[in-house]
Amino acid sequence: MSFENSEITSSLLNSGLVARFRHPAGNTRSPGLLVLGGAEGGLESADAVAEKLVDEGFATLALAYFGDPHLPSMLGEIPLEYFLKAIDWLREAPGIHGGRIGVIGHSKGAEAALLIGATTPHVAAVFACAPSHVAWQAMNRKSPAQSSWTYRGVPVPFVRYVRAEERMQREGVRGLYAASLEANPDAVHAAEIPVERTRGAILLASGGQDGIWPSSEMARSIMKRLRINGFAYPCHHLDYPDAGHAILRPPSDAPTAKAEWEEGMGGTDAGNAAARGDGWNKLLIFLRDQLR
Repeated sequence: MSFENSEITSSLLNSGLVARFRHPAGNTRSPGLLVLGGAEGGLESADAVAEKLVDEGFATLALAYFGDPHLPSMLGEIPLEYFLKAIDWLREAPGIHGGRIGVIGHSKGAEAALLIGATTPHVAAVFACAPSHVAWQAMNRKSPAQSSWTYRGVPVPFVRYVRAEERMQREGVRGLYAASLEANPDAVHAAEIPVERTRGAILLASGGQDGIWPSSEMARSIMKRLRINGFAYPCHHLDYPDAGHAILRPPSDAPTAKAEWEEGMGGTDAGNAAARGDGWNKLLIFLRDQLR
C-alpha cells in the first residue's frame, strides 16, 4: 500500500518534473528510488514498476522524460540535468532514509540510469535492465543526427545508426544496433558511458535473445570497462541466455505467454518467466543491501 498527496504533486510540477511519487504507508523512513521507463518515455511503464517496489518498502519517484505535453515530444537531446533535478528532489522528499538514492532503468532508461550514475555523486545503486554501454543517436528522426542526451548544454557523444536493411530483415531491430556498433568503432569508443565514475554499486540484467538490441553483449562491455578501471564498488551482471528484452517485471505480474506488446522483444516464454522471477528477487536483495 502506498500514498500520494496533492501537495507533493504540486511540488513536482513546480520543480518542472513530470513524475509520480509514492511512499510506503506509515511513518517509516524508506530508501528512495528513481524509476525510469524505456523508449516510450512516459510515466505509466515506470510507475507500474515503481508501484511494485513501494510494496517492497521503497519510496519511488517514477519519472517521465519525453512524450508528455510538458516535456519534449520525442527522445532527443534530453538534458541529464532534468534527471539530476529529480535526484535532488527525491533526496529531500519526506520520509527518505538518509538521502541514499538508487536509480532503476530499462532499455533507454537503463542507458539514462548509467549516465546519471556516472554524473552525480548522490546515487548509491544503479540497476540497468537490458542496458547499453554507449549513448545512442536520438530517436527523433531529425537531420542531421542528434544525441539522445545533453549535459551542461553539450550533446553527449553518441553512436549513429547505419543503414542495415538486410541485417534488419534477418535480425529485426537488433540488427540495426549490432550493425551500428560494428560500423562505428571510433564512435563507440567516444560514446562509451564512463560507468567507472559511479559512486555506488551497479547491477545489470540482460537477455541473450534480446530482440531490440544486443544487451547481453553491451552489458559484458560495461563489466569489462569496470574491471579495467578498477571499479571500487560491487558490480554484477545477471545474464539470462533464453530471455529477451522485456524482463523488468515482478514474477507475480508476468503472463505465462508473451503479451501483444512483447512481440519482437525476443526470448522464450520459459526463459522470460525465469529471468523475471530470478531477476526481480535479486534486484530486491541488491537494493536492500546497498540502500539500507
